[in-house]
Amino acid sequence: MTGKRWVLILPALLLAACSTGQQATAPTPTSTTAPAPAASTRALGLYELSIQGSGAQASGRVTPAALRSQEIAGLTFTVTGVQVVTNGDGSRSYTAALNVTNTSGAAIGAPAIIPADIAGYTESGTYFRAGATTNQSGAPTSASGITLTQVTDSTYSMLFPVTGVSGADFAVPGGSSVTAVSAQGWRTPTLAAGATQAMSLGFTIPASNDAYRFSLVFGAFDKTPAVNHLVISQLYGAGGNAGATLTTDYVELFNPTNNVISTAGMSLQYASPAGAFVTNNTGQFYSLTTASIAPGRFLLIRMPIGANGGTVTATPDQQGTLALGAANGKVALASNGTAVAGPTAPNVIDFIGYGAGNNITFEGTAAAPAMSVTLADQRSPSPCTDTNNNSADLVSFTVTAGSARNSSSTPVACP
Repeated sequence: MTGKRWVLILPALLLAACSTGQQATAPTPTSTTAPAPAASTRALGLYELSIQGSGAQASGRVTPAALRSQEIAGLTFTVTGVQVVTNGDGSRSYTAALNVTNTSGAAIGAPAIIPADIAGYTESGTYFRAGATTNQSGAPTSASGITLTQVTDSTYSMLFPVTGVSGADFAVPGGSSVTAVSAQGWRTPTLAAGATQAMSLGFTIPASNDAYRFSLVFGAFDKTPAVNHLVISQLYGAGGNAGATLTTDYVELFNPTNNVISTAGMSLQYASPAGAFVTNNTGQFYSLTTASIAPGRFLLIRMPIGANGGTVTATPDQQGTLALGAANGKVALASNGTAVAGPTAPNVIDFIGYGAGNNITFEGTAAAPAMSVTLADQRSPSPCTDTNNNSADLVSFTVTAGSARNSSSTPVACP
């Protein structure tokens, strides 16, 4: 398989078959922003991917099939290619390239593809065994422990957590049942009516010299994330000061959505607690270079190097110009180059007021914690968190040379 990948073992959720079928107290703010809507999930249907091969030749193919009528008709899966690699230990790794098309006539919010376990399901000679492979006659082989792999160089192959769905959401023909669905799945971007999105799914079958047939059965779910915009996930303002851990300030952005987001036209803006945002001072205004941030990925903007402190070891994605306040201040991510008027200004994508000070503004009921030469602020419990309340969404932490994350850092999957 090409590219790096992570391995996730899903016991009892990967299925074998002989089928060839088819996300400090502060003054009262003058205004706040409303909480983001909660994520929602609905079942869309049940499908199968089937592979077959023989011994060291490791030939294989993947075929999508609808196993039953969908609750919501509208997703079509087409396999455009399969790459098969025989590993040194005899196991075989597969990357299946798929096109997912929305044929429902209306937008579908970020469909997620979730492995599912079916009890006793048989249709046209096809049956399913959890976590095993079968030979061509349908008898189990000695292979077990089939793994899903994540192809990290493919934007839409990340495994995301899934909540609010169970086997009870489905009914399978012939009186069988879906006994479980995985807590993880792949997620596409939101699909407009008629839209098609390419995906890559990866999995590995253990060493076996038998001819085999293997099926991955999964449910498709409509999963809409709670946050639909970029967020400021970390910031540090004492870089280069005497006694500072780092030589530079930095601002880290994160994409908690299901879609690639471009920074084209966006700006980062800084102001002191009582100060106004301006656009004619490079220490307070930085126009972001155009970049595409994939779902679950970060973008690191490192500010000018100071005379003291340590280093930021992560390679910056962009070199910014801001001079953040070491302990107190406010930072805004704006959709354009117009000076931000406050937390709820129309061009505000995200806004963080931190520390204390006269007339400081912030999202929610209070500012984020004050920072220092050794402390930075970050979203907690994950960069996915954004309830538009700075004091609740951000915590201080002891910054280190490796704290900042960039576009090459391990992606984070949001509920």
